[in-house]
Amino acid sequence: MRLRTERRALAIRQATSNKRGGRGEQERRSRRAGEQVAASRKAGRGERRSASKKSRSRRAAISELEEQVAVKERERQAEEAASRELERSEEESARSDDEDEDEEEGDGEDDHEVGEKEGKKKWNKRPLGVLMLRVALQFILDIQFKSLRNWDASKSQGLPVFGIGVAFVDQSSVSLNSPNLMINAIEEISSIVSELAPLHVASIESIFGKGFDDGVKCLNELLDSITDATGKEDFIKYLRMLSLQKIALDNKYTKLLLGSCTSKMAREIISATVKVCL
Repeated sequence: MRLRTERRALAIRQATSNKRGGRGEQERRSRRAGEQVAASRKAGRGERRSASKKSRSRRAAISELEEQVAVKERERQAEEAASRELERSEEESARSDDEDEDEEEGDGEDDHEVGEKEGKKKWNKRPLGVLMLRVALQFILDIQFKSLRNWDASKSQGLPVFGIGVAFVDQSSVSLNSPNLMINAIEEISSIVSELAPLHVASIESIFGKGFDDGVKCLNELLDSITDATGKEDFIKYLRMLSLQKIALDNKYTKLLLGSCTSKMAREIISATVKVCL
């Protein structure tokens, strides 16, 4: 009887230990399964983040390509406009030369009329340089548009944005040509650049300031004191540069781009365009 009781107690203990071991194994399995699920979720989140980053980088690359295509399209349009304007200016120059030759064949003209015709012939050849200035202005405006767009897109808005203006110095007071020729030239320049940038016109005698009653008289006295023709030309060039600087200071511009530089730039652009077309 005692032996049976001991056997039953032993069997009960074994059954209890087996149940406890089964529950521990089950808990270990459930913990392992939970860890696997958490790892798979973490991996899924990482994949989604990487996919989102790839998508953003892809969209940025696409927008950059679109911007490059738009810039190239604007450059192509500007080059086409430059070519058309160059052809038109050459035709106008050729027509003006023919008209001047026809006028020079007539008789009975005095010295004043001959001098006025020479001045007209000189100014009739000006549109080519003016049109080249317009081409250079168009490219500078494209640069301004791009920098303004980058300024709008930046969070700090610390990128530099610049304004553009065109300055012209009226030298009719020291020129031998008729004042009407200078007026026509100013009107022509204004009609060409009015859609692109503001035009600032100042006479060369305005460099003397408001304290002088007659700036033209002072300027002529200075020029009369210079006997050398080359010296006079250099002095007028110096006064023209001072007038441009005065225009820039009065209108709060910080940099000057001379017309000779823009003409050279336009010539290089047109030359490169012709080479590409050939």
